[in-house]
Amino acid sequence: MARKNSEKWVPEIVYEEGGSKIPYIHVPDEEQDPGILFIFISRQTGETEPGDDGEEVPIVEMDLRQFADMSVMKSRLPSDVYDQVRAAVGLLPLKEAADKGRQISGLVKDSVEHRAEIEEEIQKRMSEKRMSD
Repeated sequence: MARKNSEKWVPEIVYEEGGSKIPYIHVPDEEQDPGILFIFISRQTGETEPGDDGEEVPIVEMDLRQFADMSVMKSRLPSDVYDQVRAAVGLLPLKEAADKGRQISGLVKDSVEHRAEIEEEIQKRMSEKRMSD
Protein backbone atom coordinates (compact mmCIF):
# COMPACT_ATOMS: atom_id res chain seq x y z
CA MET A 1 0.00 0.00 0.00
CA ALA A 2 1.38 3.40 -0.93
CA ARG A 3 1.85 5.67 2.03
CA LYS A 4 0.87 9.29 1.85
CA ASN A 5 0.62 12.28 4.12
CA SER A 6 -3.06 13.10 4.18
CA GLU A 7 -4.21 16.59 4.99
CA LYS A 8 -6.51 15.20 7.70
CA TRP A 9 -3.95 13.27 9.77
CA VAL A 10 -2.20 15.30 12.47
CA PRO A 11 0.71 13.68 14.34
CA GLU A 12 0.09 13.45 18.09
CA ILE A 13 3.06 13.54 20.45
CA VAL A 14 2.48 11.09 23.31
CA TYR A 15 4.40 10.50 26.53
CA GLU A 16 4.15 7.10 28.18
CA GLU A 17 2.94 7.59 31.74
CA GLY A 18 5.60 6.53 34.23
CA GLY A 19 7.87 5.37 31.42
CA SER A 20 10.45 6.90 29.14
CA LYS A 21 10.87 10.65 28.92
CA ILE A 22 11.18 10.25 25.16
CA PRO A 23 7.80 10.80 23.49
CA TYR A 24 6.48 8.84 20.54
CA ILE A 25 4.11 9.38 17.63
CA HIS A 26 1.85 6.55 16.48
CA VAL A 27 1.82 6.68 12.67
CA PRO A 28 -1.17 4.96 11.03
CA ASP A 29 -0.27 2.32 8.40
CA GLU A 30 -1.51 4.45 5.51
CA GLU A 31 0.50 7.54 6.55
CA GLN A 32 4.15 8.54 6.09
CA ASP A 33 6.35 9.42 9.03
CA PRO A 34 6.34 13.18 9.49
CA GLY A 35 9.51 14.74 8.05
CA ILE A 36 9.06 17.87 10.14
CA LEU A 37 7.06 18.84 13.22
CA PHE A 38 5.85 22.33 14.03
CA ILE A 39 5.72 22.96 17.76
CA PHE A 40 4.94 26.09 19.72
CA ILE A 41 7.36 26.83 22.56
CA SER A 42 5.58 28.79 25.29
CA ARG A 43 7.09 30.80 28.11
CA GLN A 44 5.47 33.00 30.71
CA THR A 45 6.76 36.57 30.48
CA GLY A 46 6.40 37.27 34.20
CA GLU A 47 3.70 39.82 33.45
CA THR A 48 -0.05 39.43 33.82
CA GLU A 49 -3.18 40.88 32.29
CA PRO A 50 -6.81 40.89 33.41
CA GLY A 51 -8.72 37.76 32.43
CA ASP A 52 -12.39 37.47 31.43
CA ASP A 53 -13.50 37.55 35.07
CA GLY A 54 -11.02 40.26 36.10
CA GLU A 55 -8.53 37.80 37.58
CA GLU A 56 -4.82 38.21 36.77
CA VAL A 57 -3.75 35.84 33.98
CA PRO A 58 -0.07 35.27 33.09
CA ILE A 59 1.03 36.59 29.71
CA VAL A 60 2.56 33.81 27.61
CA GLU A 61 4.87 34.22 24.61
CA MET A 62 4.43 31.62 21.87
CA ASP A 63 7.31 30.92 19.49
CA LEU A 64 6.73 28.54 16.56
CA ARG A 65 9.62 26.12 16.01
CA GLN A 66 10.28 23.42 13.44
CA PHE A 67 11.87 20.08 14.28
CA ALA A 68 13.14 18.09 11.30
CA ASP A 69 13.70 14.33 10.97
CA MET A 70 17.47 13.80 10.83
CA SER A 71 17.08 10.57 8.81
CA VAL A 72 15.31 12.58 6.07
CA MET A 73 18.20 15.05 6.03
CA LYS A 74 20.77 12.24 6.00
CA SER A 75 19.09 10.62 2.98
CA ARG A 76 18.72 13.86 1.00
CA LEU A 77 21.79 15.97 1.81
CA PRO A 78 25.43 15.51 0.78
CA SER A 79 27.40 14.06 3.72
CA ASP A 80 29.43 17.26 4.29
CA VAL A 81 26.25 19.36 4.45
CA TYR A 82 24.61 16.79 6.74
CA ASP A 83 27.63 17.02 9.07
CA GLN A 84 27.22 20.83 9.09
CA VAL A 85 23.58 20.39 10.14
CA ARG A 86 24.66 17.94 12.88
CA ALA A 87 27.26 20.44 14.11
CA ALA A 88 24.68 23.25 14.11
CA VAL A 89 22.51 21.29 16.58
CA GLY A 90 25.45 20.24 18.77
CA LEU A 91 26.18 16.77 17.35
CA LEU A 92 29.48 15.33 16.19
CA PRO A 93 30.04 14.61 12.49
CA LEU A 94 28.44 11.24 11.65
CA LYS A 95 31.67 9.26 11.16
CA GLU A 96 33.16 10.60 14.40
CA ALA A 97 29.94 9.85 16.31
CA ALA A 98 29.81 6.32 14.87
CA ASP A 99 33.48 5.72 15.82
CA LYS A 100 32.83 6.92 19.38
CA GLY A 101 29.71 4.75 19.54
CA ARG A 102 31.74 1.68 18.52
CA GLN A 103 34.36 2.51 21.17
CA ILE A 104 31.69 2.82 23.86
CA SER A 105 30.02 -0.42 22.73
CA GLY A 106 33.40 -2.16 22.88
CA LEU A 107 34.03 -0.91 26.41
CA VAL A 108 30.58 -2.05 27.53
CA LYS A 109 31.11 -5.46 25.93
CA ASP A 110 34.53 -5.82 27.61
CA SER A 111 33.06 -4.76 30.95
CA VAL A 112 30.20 -7.27 30.68
CA GLU A 113 32.58 -10.06 29.68
CA HIS A 114 34.94 -9.17 32.56
CA ARG A 115 32.06 -9.13 35.02
CA ALA A 116 30.90 -12.55 33.77
CA GLU A 117 34.43 -13.90 34.30
CA ILE A 118 34.53 -12.50 37.85
CA GLU A 119 31.10 -13.95 38.68
CA GLU A 120 32.17 -17.31 37.27
CA GLU A 121 35.32 -17.25 39.43
CA ILE A 122 33.26 -16.36 42.52
CA GLN A 123 30.86 -19.25 41.86
CA LYS A 124 33.80 -21.62 41.37
CA ARG A 125 35.42 -20.57 44.66
CA MET A 126 32.11 -20.85 46.52
CA SER A 127 31.62 -24.37 45.17
CA GLU A 128 35.16 -25.32 46.16
CA LYS A 129 34.63 -23.88 49.65
CA ARG A 130 31.37 -25.85 50.09
CA MET A 131 33.12 -29.05 49.04
CA SER A 132 35.96 -28.46 51.50
CA ASP A 133 33.60 -27.72 54.42
